[in-house]
Amino acid sequence: MKLISQVVASIFILLFGSNPYAIAQSKHTDSTEAYVHELAFLADIMYNASLPKHRDWAASEFQRTLGNHLESSGVDSLYNFEWIQVKTATDSSFTILSWQYTNGKGLAIPYAVLYIRPHTITWLQYKEGLYSDSEYRTFSPSNWPGAVYYNISSVQHEDTEYTLLFGYHGFDGKSRIRVVDVLQIQDEQVRFGAPVFVVKDDSIRPDVQYRKVLKYAAQSNVRVNYDDSLQLIMMDHLIPAVSPDGELTSVPDGSYEAFELRDGKWYFVDKVFHQTQEVPPGAAKPNSEKKDLFGRDPK
Repeated sequence: MKLISQVVASIFILLFGSNPYAIAQSKHTDSTEAYVHELAFLADIMYNASLPKHRDWAASEFQRTLGNHLESSGVDSLYNFEWIQVKTATDSSFTILSWQYTNGKGLAIPYAVLYIRPHTITWLQYKEGLYSDSEYRTFSPSNWPGAVYYNISSVQHEDTEYTLLFGYHGFDGKSRIRVVDVLQIQDEQVRFGAPVFVVKDDSIRPDVQYRKVLKYAAQSNVRVNYDDSLQLIMMDHLIPAVSPDGELTSVPDGSYEAFELRDGKWYFVDKVFHQTQEVPPGAAKPNSEKKDLFGRDPK
């Protein structure tokens, strides 16, 4: 037994020597892995538990645990974490982490946190209902309309600098939202929204919006993203429709709109292609050839 103890001690000295930094690094690694495992466990409950009270509990614990992890270890260990979206600015000045879960009322509840380097953590506080009047407003971290951000893109022009956030909001189960928001961080002051979307280019009375919001029927598939090959913000054109439960909603009609970057602002392009298509260029075709406006197989 004494011999085994001596062997273990010798191995420990070979690995770490008398360097306290090496020992601290080992403990830090173990702590980081433990946090990530705990986050994965809580995320599984938050998304998949059948009882709403369990999802609510897990959502609260997930936020608390993630905050502790960011405080102690930063974001490096979370880039491959499959349960949330983790997006970093081109210049690596900040990372935004976002996710959402469905509560007992069937409402999507988004969460997000900004990790601004070197070590500033800013939580975004979701306020329900802000999208109903958001195209001409700015928001702060304490008054955030909410989204899960699946893509970000930096824009620089002369003295203008901002980041586009491409987001999704599960909303109320009947409708969904896609949004292209504008994030600006100056001296650690965070603001959402800026007048960069020129919807109507009129010298007398232009229409310039602070973000682009598309609200559509939950059964529809809607695309909103930046297309590198076309250098455009591409989005489905939506038309009015009546949902299966008789409510007025919007669905894509197979044509595409876009915004084109000029001098730091995005100018509306009402029709990208002269003919309609089932899917945008480069996207996979649906398994079923025939679908109705809500993406359902015909009866």
